[in-house]
Amino acid sequence: MARSIFDIDRELYSLYDEIEEAGGEITPEMEEKLEINGQEMTNKVKNITNFINNLNADILAIKSETDRLAKLKKSKENTIKGLTNLVLFAIKKYGTEDKKGKKWIDWGTGKVTIRKSETVEVNNKKLEAINDMLKVTFANGIYTGTLNQNSSVDEQALLDAIINTAKDSGNYECSEIDIEDLDDVNIEVTVPVKLTDLLKGDGYQLMTNIGAVNRDGWKFKPSVDKKLMKVKIKDDGCVSNIAEVVENDNLTIK
Repeated sequence: MARSIFDIDRELYSLYDEIEEAGGEITPEMEEKLEINGQEMTNKVKNITNFINNLNADILAIKSETDRLAKLKKSKENTIKGLTNLVLFAIKKYGTEDKKGKKWIDWGTGKVTIRKSETVEVNNKKLEAINDMLKVTFANGIYTGTLNQNSSVDEQALLDAIINTAKDSGNYECSEIDIEDLDDVNIEVTVPVKLTDLLKGDGYQLMTNIGAVNRDGWKFKPSVDKKLMKVKIKDDGCVSNIAEVVENDNLTIK
């Protein structure tokens, strides 16, 4: 005797709960219960599809809530910062001062004082201005073929270009940079290079030069260009031991 739609629904939703509690892992027993056959096929597909839609809606709601909480967190952090500055102002202006010049406000059950600390605050706008002109300088040299005609970049010329570009764009703050500032800036260079190109010729020379400039600060991070790999395997008929083209079945819900 065929079960009613309501029986199928109850069974399915109970099963969904089990799957979620298992972290999305479907056991052979669960898979057997999900088997689609006979009269139950359409109802089961419909209910499974509805559940997928509900999960997608949950994901959107979670993302929205995550974004809301992140904004709320930032708002509260800014409020704390503003109120902290207000309390610091009150202590400096109205606080009791000892012989050493330390000030505080005491209300009997609590007390606030000012604790001195030192931090380094970096002007990121100036760093970006330096970084942008450095990229332009090397990009121009690479694409015009003039980079290998010189053995160095003139520091004063680079500085002048940074300052003039900042002034031309009305960004006068970023024009206030001295030649000594360039020595305080570290640049992390990321360049995708084929492994085999590093083993010989210019690639090998690149590693030699990197080692001469910084022996310990560099690191390798492997990756594969998936688009090129797909062409290589499917179109060119090549065999790869580190990647494969996998055909996936994607569900379209209308």
